Amino acid sequence: MIGAGQRLPENTLGTTMDVLTPEHTRVVHRSLLYDLWDIAAVGGIAGPAVRDLIARLTSHFSREEELLRSIHALARPGPRSDDAPEPEDIEIMAGFLDAELDDLRREHMEFEPAIRELEEVAEAVFDERLFALAHRLAAHLSEEERVHFPAAGLIGRTFIPVSVQ
Repeated sequence: MIGAGQRLPENTLGTTMDVLTPEHTRVVHRSLLYDLWDIAAVGGIAGPAVRDLIARLTSHFSREEELLRSIHALARPGPRSDDAPEPEDIEIMAGFLDAELDDLRREHMEFEPAIRELEEVAEAVFDERLFALAHRLAAHLSEEERVHFPAAGLIGRTFIPVSVQ
């Protein structure tokens, strides 16, 4: 299990551009969820807040991964792109993309109070690990909004046929 206390294997990222891949996003999401599950299993004062956050993030991360995988499939056509959408589906994706990204951004804003609550609980019980995890989670959400979502939007707009735009 990859968690906050463990380093990612050195070969996880081949280049800095790998950060933009759905595969990297999935690894980061699992790392965050595993660490939250570890904390929830211990229980204590952070237990209920963490369990609620796990449930919400699991659904959110799944939606993000599905959207990013579909968008990136547009940029990687070929024999290995089993999840590449059919041409008739691309038109539907064009309209759906921006609305879905906006919805995911709204969910990020809804996570902010829960993350602040984790930080407050961590400070109250002097739990460095929980505090670091809350900061990792906030940094990840920020990275998605600053890097991943704009990149997905750009990829989507670049590979959607001109007749659809």
